[in-house]
Amino acid sequence: MERGGKKELGFAAVGFVIFALLILFLAGFNPLQNGHIDKDAPRITLTVNFGGRDASEPEEWFLNDGVWMQKTGNSSTVIFHNLSAENPFEALKNASDIAGWSFSYENYSYGKLVVSVNGYNNGDGGAYWQYWVNGVYASVSSDSYALAHDDIVVWSFSSSVARNSRGV
Repeated sequence: MERGGKKELGFAAVGFVIFALLILFLAGFNPLQNGHIDKDAPRITLTVNFGGRDASEPEEWFLNDGVWMQKTGNSSTVIFHNLSAENPFEALKNASDIAGWSFSYENYSYGKLVVSVNGYNNGDGGAYWQYWVNGVYASVSSDSYALAHDDIVVWSFSSSVARNSRGV
């Protein structure tokens, strides 16, 4: 009888876990969802350019039912559609997490400075990480700029601002 009781208790525990996960899922929590979906944050388009000028066939990431899907491309440009982010720094950080890129930054009195993304390090070849919002070059640190819904953010690993005012 003791053995049967333990087996029944095990089935009851498994049933409870399944029931609890079902309740959480129905309440809006999806443990299978690929992160970086903040319903309150502005939804933006983010373009990341790794120093090349070819943007004809970019890699693209789309949010599909709460899961990030990738369409591969053949250029140095990557686009994230419908990305949630409060500021350009958070946008690049979230994109790096989604794509599996390395990402590092430094804190300064004026804000955060992106120093490396996916092995592209500030100073290499005279290029640095820079950003634009809606075609306008940054005038504040990337964690200080408040984004709005439908903003277009471009991060570019570039050696010259004047060469291309949009980063691509």
